[in-house]
Amino acid sequence: MLAEAGIANDVPMRLHLRTTISVAWATAFAACSGDVAGPMPSPLVNDVEDAGSNGANGSRDVQNASSGTDAGLDGVDDAADDAGGADLGEIGAACDRTDDCRSGLECLPGPGRCLPAGSVLCSAPDGGLGTTCGQGALCSDAGVCEANRTGGPCDVDEHCVRGEQCLVDHCVLAGSPGTNCARAEHCQSSMICDPASSVCAAGVTCSDNAGCGVGGICDLLGQCRPNVSGGSCENDQNCIEGESCVGHACVTGCGGAFFQAERVAPNVMILVDRSASMTLRIGNDSKWDIARNAAFKLLTDHGEDIRFGLSLFPGADLQCSRGANCSPGLVSVPIADHNGWNIKQFLRDAYVCNLGTPLAEALYGLVGSAGLRDPNRPNYVVVLTDGQASCGEPVPAVEALRAQDPEVKTFVVGFGTSVDPAELSAMAGAGGTAQPGGVAYYQADDADALSAAFASIAGNVLSCDYTPVGSPA
Repeated sequence: MLAEAGIANDVPMRLHLRTTISVAWATAFAACSGDVAGPMPSPLVNDVEDAGSNGANGSRDVQNASSGTDAGLDGVDDAADDAGGADLGEIGAACDRTDDCRSGLECLPGPGRCLPAGSVLCSAPDGGLGTTCGQGALCSDAGVCEANRTGGPCDVDEHCVRGEQCLVDHCVLAGSPGTNCARAEHCQSSMICDPASSVCAAGVTCSDNAGCGVGGICDLLGQCRPNVSGGSCENDQNCIEGESCVGHACVTGCGGAFFQAERVAPNVMILVDRSASMTLRIGNDSKWDIARNAAFKLLTDHGEDIRFGLSLFPGADLQCSRGANCSPGLVSVPIADHNGWNIKQFLRDAYVCNLGTPLAEALYGLVGSAGLRDPNRPNYVVVLTDGQASCGEPVPAVEALRAQDPEVKTFVVGFGTSVDPAELSAMAGAGGTAQPGGVAYYQADDADALSAAFASIAGNVLSCDYTPVGSPA
């Protein structure tokens, strides 16, 4: 009879028929032993009837059940077909885990199809929750697979619903403290994957990057934190997934062209706002001190592979004893090789000015600057400001730099909450450095965010500044 029903050559059919027989047998046994007062309907047969199966009518006759199952699951093998498959989450639809299916259905492992709840048999040795029900499902005490719930019980990650992991014996949000991980991106914000335990953790102290695991770095305070795209690095392990460490910066690569190539150090003029508002504090430090420390780190990380220069505005000298509200400032340290020490020394001694924010005038002051007219290497300006332009319009000044030959691109960093987002976004767009998403410039509201912005910019200017020196082997 089984052969006539076509069961022998149909593995999914054989599985479901076995389930029908098992449930029917268990029902008959329970009825004979007095455990139930009357017949217990087979969940598979009844659900198949509801789904449009024919010929079963609640009967426990094996032949009728098999033909009813056959009719009810006609679409199972075709569920993944775009043209004629079952609707998403419905009976017979393709699934990877139980929460891909609608309420009352389970995802059967193996075929990967949504089927009526209670129709998938399972076993759970040693009092566990089993590992045969597929992702997001458990083996119940009754020996059938059941969908798990958010925050439900678990033995392994497989038992948890989408977006959760198993922590000891219950499911928690993926990337929560204590959950298993392989790299920092697997953890929630601000945490790293602790290399000592391979679990997500915050507050991990360090003396170097090696102590912060894959995708993590050690900051100036000796604390591990997750790296960012384009961040500083010592080796590939410090970078986020998909980036490699090249010249102390994480980069996405240039189409594989790093092999047998020679770095061309770009020219970067750092243009820093030192108006009176930079004396305001964020936490325990003034914005001026935070900005200087972020610049020190940038110069330490990239002083050998980027040709830096420094320009401060407003003010026309180191102590800001000369200058006016709308004067352009001065080029404090011209662009040169190995310039980090000189720039750090100037910044240590520089004063904040009790003047306005002549952002446009400072940018115009860089147009035609000798250090930004090198035809043999890329040329950039990185401008940091904590306020709005108080004199001319800065966008035309950025456009004038971009129109030079060779062009000068401008990166824009807004520091604190007093900036004009529309103004800075327009500058970034005109400067050819607009970031994807709603905010085109780099916004930094604290020390970590400012350091991360500088690191990302360094990664961008370094990412493809190479010239080939030979053919790949």
